[in-house]
Amino acid sequence: MRTPLTLAVLLTLVTAYSVRSQTISDTVSLGNFFTPNQVWYNLETGAVTSEQHFFWDFAFEVGGSNAAILINAAKSYTQLKVYSSGDTSSWAAIGQPQSSISELEGLDNPTYTWEKGAFNVTANPNDSLDVGWGRVDPTSGNVYGDSIHIFQDSARNQYKIWMKSLIGGTYQFLITDFSTNQTKSVTIPTQNYPNKKFVYYNIAHDSIFDPEPLDTNWHLFFSYYFHVKHFTTGTPWHDLVTGVKTNSNFESAQVDNVNPITYNNATIQTYSDSIDIIGYDWGVYNSGQYQINNSRVYFLKESQTVYWKIVMTFKGLIAPVDYVFGLEKTKINLAVDIEEHHASDNTEFTVFPNPIKNQKLNITSKLPKGVNLVEFAIYDSNGKLVQRKNASVSASLLNESLNLDGLDSGVYFIKMQHSKGLSSKMIVLE
Repeated sequence: MRTPLTLAVLLTLVTAYSVRSQTISDTVSLGNFFTPNQVWYNLETGAVTSEQHFFWDFAFEVGGSNAAILINAAKSYTQLKVYSSGDTSSWAAIGQPQSSISELEGLDNPTYTWEKGAFNVTANPNDSLDVGWGRVDPTSGNVYGDSIHIFQDSARNQYKIWMKSLIGGTYQFLITDFSTNQTKSVTIPTQNYPNKKFVYYNIAHDSIFDPEPLDTNWHLFFSYYFHVKHFTTGTPWHDLVTGVKTNSNFESAQVDNVNPITYNNATIQTYSDSIDIIGYDWGVYNSGQYQINNSRVYFLKESQTVYWKIVMTFKGLIAPVDYVFGLEKTKINLAVDIEEHHASDNTEFTVFPNPIKNQKLNITSKLPKGVNLVEFAIYDSNGKLVQRKNASVSASLLNESLNLDGLDSGVYFIKMQHSKGLSSKMIVLE
């Protein structure tokens, strides 16, 4: 016989998950500090996929639903400037800008999303057809380039670039090397790389690279990147940082001023789709080493029932030049933990389907003798009562259904109570 639990206790146990969940310490290495890797990391398996960080210049969004094109701004001396926005008529006449490149508008990748790159940041936010480097044709959905850019690589070679089109997942652009005055037409068929976020291109080798794991096989991305900071005067400046970004398939939350060992309240957080929630500022460089914020916890929401608690523990060099991140991770699986919190054998019941897709929940239970009235109550994840129903019964086998119209998608808890006991289960409404 299991010990009865009140619903309030059950909700507490689910929110602050069972101590059965195992915390695992792990490290992620970027390799040599001077020639670092970028690393995709899987929280579930601990698997890492590494690739030399400086191997690429441009990254093209696979499929092109946002027409995102990134630059590898972490490479020394790399710059992207917009020469002409909305007009390509001067393409043939443009010569090497030399020192005048400093007078052009500099472009960087936004840090908060994978859906925009440096080539996209000039887009008019009030114009849904403007993607920065071009415009979407509303009839075909194709993107046609209307801007000219100047790019400087890490060897300080300069190029003029015309991103010409994105049609059916294939990007096509022109690039002219000012030092040789030779122009290449480059095609990037991203549809050949399904289930990836980006396909990468190296100018010097005129090569396409495919280093990423499948989009479903990683949670965190460790790398160097530029972050915009501000002087006390308010003037922005770009600082090269080492940090962590998340896969856009998941949402994240940051919690400060808590004990990372004991704080486990994953379900009550406000989650964000920004990919830089973990970022870099949990470790601040001071007096020759990184000072770690030891009162901060991150949560990553994988699904309505699966969360990860992440505590960053270390950032810095391990002799001689190995750059390493340290973290602790704990998987919080509500669907598993809830199964150990039934009230008693007298109040066992089954719910189906779960997750619920058509707003209708079916309930079956074998009732003990003497029960003629059963109460059902549904609570949201904050413990608020959102629905109640009483059912009269005349047989030992209960078959009941609840209509959940009007409830938002999310995690709920259903309580069944009668004269012989009480029990609760978690349900997910899709």
